[in-house]
Amino acid sequence: MSTGARYNPEQLAQAVSLSRQGWTHQRIADHQGVARETVSRHLSEHHRQGLAQLRADKAAILGQQAEQLLELIYQAWREWRRSRRDATTTTLTREGADVSEIARAEDGTVRLRETIEVWEADLTRAEKTEGRLGDPRYLREIRELMADLRKLLGIEDGQVEAETLTVPRIEIPDVDDRCECGPGVDPGGHPPQA
Repeated sequence: MSTGARYNPEQLAQAVSLSRQGWTHQRIADHQGVARETVSRHLSEHHRQGLAQLRADKAAILGQQAEQLLELIYQAWREWRRSRRDATTTTLTREGADVSEIARAEDGTVRLRETIEVWEADLTRAEKTEGRLGDPRYLREIRELMADLRKLLGIEDGQVEAETLTVPRIEIPDVDDRCECGPGVDPGGHPPQA
């Protein structure tokens, strides 16, 4: 058994590998020719550092996932608003026959349902605008995403830790300082009733 020799990184890597394979600290120490306490001390320090790194990684991962959920929530809100915009349908007719139907959203997107080459001068145009209530699937998605975000942040059932809530304290003065109130005059500046 070696005394006074330093425990090098190669020995630590081997000890970690053997420990993962189920070797006891004593068996690793005997194999490496060092004291069991040396193996135990170095493996414990290795595990502490690994746990600290996992905690740091966890915070970064949670932050990244929260940002991703927020972006998805914003996207769903945008799509919800877009789904509520009025839709305009334009129908072009030529001598009583339907030539094509074009659906145009408020944002200017045009979808041509049927294309027939005709001279525009021979066409009659009719536009119909429909109000839309919005697609409820977006609202459902928003609610689910918000629930996921609350769960990720550890806020279950809308409960928030007391330290995160700050209620402003409003102090109301005992005397109205907008007037000079003396003896026998109430704060409104009126003499007492006789």
